[in-house]
Amino acid sequence: DAVDELEAALGADRVDELLGRNEPQGQSVTMAADLGTADEGLAEALQAIFEGARASWPTDEELTDEQALALQSRLGESYRPERPESFSERKARDEWDLPDEEVEPPDEADQTLPVGSGDVEVVEAADGATTFFFDVAEAWASEDMTQIVFEDFQEDYELLVNMPAGFDGELNTLADLEGLDLGDGQLGVVDEVTSFGREEIQTGWGQDGGDTETAVTLDLMGVTDASQIDVEVM
Repeated sequence: DAVDELEAALGADRVDELLGRNEPQGQSVTMAADLGTADEGLAEALQAIFEGARASWPTDEELTDEQALALQSRLGESYRPERPESFSERKARDEWDLPDEEVEPPDEADQTLPVGSGDVEVVEAADGATTFFFDVAEAWASEDMTQIVFEDFQEDYELLVNMPAGFDGELNTLADLEGLDLGDGQLGVVDEVTSFGREEIQTGWGQDGGDTETAVTLDLMGVTDASQIDVEVM
């Protein structure tokens, strides 16, 4: 009955909007402002709804038995004796239960290259590491850039790459990356640099998911022959 009176005064859409909030204090203030010079009956209706909402979401202390019985009498089948989960609690529970969609580094990978950090990352091989996991799909999905400089890379090192879902090409050595269709209209880039005493291979792996669509790059320092660098696509 109280809701019916409010709908008659404010309109059903406005009442639905107000009651859809999970903040009874905000509901009370906003409704009161909408009602303005409401008559005594509407004011009582507002108070009844607000009291029910405030008791339905106890924050500081649990209801006494007497309060619970009074609330149950007022709310009928809508009464819930246990405090419902808050949005943050439900969100945390749902995220906890969701399967992990991130690709785990393969067992044969000795080291994982950083992606999506937003900075130029300078890395070196860990002791004994020869196989390196590079998650290109994650770099594409990230709004932060992925640009890696790998110091003192060796020709007998191997790259294990996780490519975006649209990729269906052949990638056996790093040389195969040049001009390769990576999916979504993006092409691979390989540049072997030997001038001015520099020895490196600069590679491009498409663009990240940020507004500026920054290039995803992996520069391998100390090597110049891309055909000698083995690549395995997961």
